[in-house]
Amino acid sequence: MTGADRLAFSTRAAALPRLRGRNLRMPAPPAGSVRHDTTAEDGASGAGAGACHARLAELLADMIPRACVIRVSQREPDRCWPSPYARAYDERGRLLILNRAQRLTAARWVIRASPELDWDEPHDLDLVSGTLRPTAVGYAAVDGGC
Repeated sequence: MTGADRLAFSTRAAALPRLRGRNLRMPAPPAGSVRHDTTAEDGASGAGAGACHARLAELLADMIPRACVIRVSQREPDRCWPSPYARAYDERGRLLILNRAQRLTAARWVIRASPELDWDEPHDLDLVSGTLRPTAVGYAAVDGGC
């Protein structure tokens, strides 16, 4: 058998079948959109960030069907090193079970959408309104203030 008769196949060039299916990266923005830096002088996010958070909330609501709030932090509860972590809660505030891929994907998407925030403290993304706020602010709003 000569080299011309053999099929040219390389394991380095071929993608594994399980990797060909879905791309788990955050989807790219629509073709006509332009990314602008909309942060104000005081560090608050502008209207562009609100649109980004609303779109992100829409995508995460599709990925985690019954969730209303996703809490994202840079530290997993039982670990001492930084690791993206997310928890999802339904409309009654009950914790929803997420698998590892959902937790990591949701946390990475939210953190990458708002890199200017201080991720040493957890943040809540409201999937209904698309607002992202520190968790402490959410508790203060429920309790009536500090």
